[in-house]
Amino acid sequence: MTMKKDLETTKFASQYKDPRWQKKRLEILGRDGFCCKSCGESGRTLHVHHKIYTYGKMVWDYDDNNLITLCDDCHESIHEEYQSINNAILDFRERVVSLGRLDLLRMIIYAVARIDLDDASKVFDYAYELGEK
Repeated sequence: MTMKKDLETTKFASQYKDPRWQKKRLEILGRDGFCCKSCGESGRTLHVHHKIYTYGKMVWDYDDNNLITLCDDCHESIHEEYQSINNAILDFRERVVSLGRLDLLRMIIYAVARIDLDDASKVFDYAYELGEK
């Protein structure tokens, strides 16, 4: 990990100690009845999970619909799934790049996400940059 990436991660992680996040977290836990919305567990440590992250957005600035209460096991499981999907995407990107078919990758992103081609290109460019780091 680069120094810049380490600093970004530290800044991001420190947001979870901010009183604005602590307030938002308690609101979401209360809304969800202090139990995991995936398995119903209430006796384990609970996390408030962001369904989707937006780069540069503070953790407490997300809409409540983007936040969900998960127990330790379900939270870990969902992050493992995300990592597995991310690894598959990066592996696929490497294969497509090695074939010189970047246009194909853009079309697939468009088809899967059902977003317009300009947005698909932005997603592709971001995925490509991630692979370069």
